[in-house]
Amino acid sequence: MKSIFNSRWFYLAYPIFFQLIILCTFMYTPLDYILYLIALPFTLTLFILFSYLLVPKKLNIINAYKKTIENKDYYLTLKIFSLVIIASMPIDIMTNGFKLLDPLSYADINGIGRYVRGVSTYCWALIPIAYFIGNKTLRFLFITLAILFSIVIIDRNRLLLCFYALFFCAIINQKIITKNLSKKTKKNYWVIVLFLLIFAILGQFRSGDAFIVESSGNTFIEGKFPLKPYFFYIPDLFQQIILYIITPLFNFMTILNNGFINTEFLEGQLSPFSRDDYELYPYSPILIARFNVGTEYFPWLLYGGIGYVLLAIVGMLICFFIAAALLKKYPNIFTLLIFIRLSYLILLSVFAPQFYLLSNIIFLLLIFSIWFIAYHFNKN
Repeated sequence: MKSIFNSRWFYLAYPIFFQLIILCTFMYTPLDYILYLIALPFTLTLFILFSYLLVPKKLNIINAYKKTIENKDYYLTLKIFSLVIIASMPIDIMTNGFKLLDPLSYADINGIGRYVRGVSTYCWALIPIAYFIGNKTLRFLFITLAILFSIVIIDRNRLLLCFYALFFCAIINQKIITKNLSKKTKKNYWVIVLFLLIFAILGQFRSGDAFIVESSGNTFIEGKFPLKPYFFYIPDLFQQIILYIITPLFNFMTILNNGFINTEFLEGQLSPFSRDDYELYPYSPILIARFNVGTEYFPWLLYGGIGYVLLAIVGMLICFFIAAALLKKYPNIFTLLIFIRLSYLILLSVFAPQFYLLSNIIFLLLIFSIWFIAYHFNKN
């Protein structure tokens, strides 16, 4: 547990193999589909092994984090940044509505509410900032605000990022403070259990019966999944989590087998302000239309086949190692925020397309701009 953040396998390989194990546990997969099923895990493994030739050194994230916490140069700037994020939360609720009272409208964000959400969506940043500031009262307040706000706006992706940031900072912080992690590590496991419970309840509250899926046995039938019988012994609340994990890889395998092409998936993703111009944007020949989420590489596969998937993987690997190198060379809160955000996106790349988005470019530009201003402000 204490060294996983220094392992590139944790970010780049463990999620896909975990996903593969869960899929094989709960779904039937015909023998002639095995090659399609292992194509993505095998490809990622080869790229990770190859990365040791180009970047042989360890990540040393824990040491970089320690230096970051000790560096208090940007304390005032971060307090202002935090206040802006916190102030945007009630404004978001006022402009976009109290989503918990109307869960079906969780994705309805219009007018000025879009711009407010662009700020409040950084609520997750309050967690690493809280650890940087070091005040225990503020830490509790910031963590609580970030998690509760994600629940209020019914944003499970934001909630997941909040818990990842909390998990990341809490584990490394404990490693730095004490060598005896056994008791506190058990508390972290309970936090993971609590998160899964909240995540499941929020999904059930948001989507209700939409998560219920019938089994097609060991055959592929449109509108059903080839689920094994004991999948249905699991409570509905947790069936949705299993489907959330295995559906992306299953959809990737299905498209890879069909050789289907729809360039509008990727074009729509890269053109967020004109998605309505792509009439076939939501269409792909998957078994259940409402479960159309894919891995990060799903739109690339649809765009032009496995060759584009390889390009997407290379791009993500380059960004990951640049973020790690940036944190090691310039250990401060801004490079830490960048690493946490990018490592999260890469860690979750096997579950949904979130990396190649305009919002991530905006985030990087924002953090670099604040860092630039803070650096010159402190210098003067």
